[in-house]
Amino acid sequence: MNIPTIAEFPESLQWLNAPVQSLADARGRVAVVAVVSASSAWSQNLIDELRRVQARHPEQVRAFVVHCPKFDAERDPRMLGKWINRLGIGLPVASDPEFALWQQLDLQAWPSLVVFDIDGSLHEVMIGDTRGEQIEACVSELLDYHDGLLVIGEAPVFVRQEPRLPLRFPAGLAVTAEHIYVVDSGNHRVLECTHEGRIMRQFGSGNADMLDGRSGEAAMRRPMGIALLREALYITDTGNHALRKISLHDGDIETLLGTGRPGATDGGSYRDGERHALDQPLGICAQNQCLYIANSGTNQVLALDMGERELLMLAGSGALGRYDAKAAAAILAQPAGIGILGQKLFFTDAGVSSIRSIQLENRAVTTLFGAGLYEFGDVDGTRDCARLQYPTALATDAEHGRLWIADTYNNALRRLPIGAQELTRLPVSLRLHQPMGLAVAAGSLWLANTNAHEVLRIDPETGEAVHVPIGE
Repeated sequence: MNIPTIAEFPESLQWLNAPVQSLADARGRVAVVAVVSASSAWSQNLIDELRRVQARHPEQVRAFVVHCPKFDAERDPRMLGKWINRLGIGLPVASDPEFALWQQLDLQAWPSLVVFDIDGSLHEVMIGDTRGEQIEACVSELLDYHDGLLVIGEAPVFVRQEPRLPLRFPAGLAVTAEHIYVVDSGNHRVLECTHEGRIMRQFGSGNADMLDGRSGEAAMRRPMGIALLREALYITDTGNHALRKISLHDGDIETLLGTGRPGATDGGSYRDGERHALDQPLGICAQNQCLYIANSGTNQVLALDMGERELLMLAGSGALGRYDAKAAAAILAQPAGIGILGQKLFFTDAGVSSIRSIQLENRAVTTLFGAGLYEFGDVDGTRDCARLQYPTALATDAEHGRLWIADTYNNALRRLPIGAQELTRLPVSLRLHQPMGLAVAAGSLWLANTNAHEVLRIDPETGEAVHVPIGE
């Protein structure tokens, strides 16, 4: 790659959580810029790596994030502000809707990392997310080389506050006849509540960390998905790239899978869970003794047999795209929401804005609705014309034989009767703000209205919605 030289950030950048930033002001320090997309699991991983580098070198490094949109919804500065706060980025973030910096640097893919030397010259461009050691080595080499010439000064932290509410970016939901379990993602905890919203128990300390133990001491980081199986909750601890188990008997939390860092697995016994790495696990559902996990960062769906204590890669080659085939021959794109009816698993494939299924008997993947990586929209209708935009949650309604889909970037709720050829929207009486959690129970549809920090209870026939006053 021919690495071009730029003297400054393009003037067209829209700084979202900080005053206008300048590469010139970073002279005398190593400047590191992550060019990302909000919908990309790998972009989130790279941002985490960038934050670690900034934390290790708070005085000698300046880190920046520049967002280039994949989806139309990502052009909205308000949406990006919510994304910044949901991930707790803490670095200066700019929106680049016209791809000005991308074009100046001749970038090829999300995410990319750009390293500038202390004189402002472009030193290196890296592509991909699993480059923590390479980034640290590159930065450390420059710092060592320029030792004595560096400008020293603590990097500021950029934070804009969300409203002070009991919930903060709620996500996964599980509902029984008596309780609703809420993954309070932004507060790094899980809540057990009555249907009326009274909090009965909190699982997790609320600190963003990875720690097993008693309920009040254990810690999670940006958990997202939840499934109830027998007397336990199973949580996709997305920020820790892990699967956690919460005992409903005593509230203890333990790690079943994951290392705390993103990685891939070939399956096998999970008696030693730490050797099975996960990567941005999102949705999870359960049937009989099996858990099914949407492992978004590896573009795969996994099956965890709790009886045999075996982990199986159910579908997905690991490549990014959309191709219907069996098992590892199929190609997925960031599977997210997941649910099961009978012998068929349904999931939202967020990266291709699609609804897809897996036949458990032969592991055959079929696309029900959706198109390709860059084909999305907000259209009801038949398979040929219907379009979604980054759907992230799905719930199955066995009684009525239908699927419910949180069409996240369209701020919409969609329904699909099993076997039907038409996808339709359910008009909801309250405004939706990027919903990322769904559950069907007690004659209602329960929805995590994520960016509004609330849970709604919705009549599935009329769309009449009421706010569930959790913790109020």
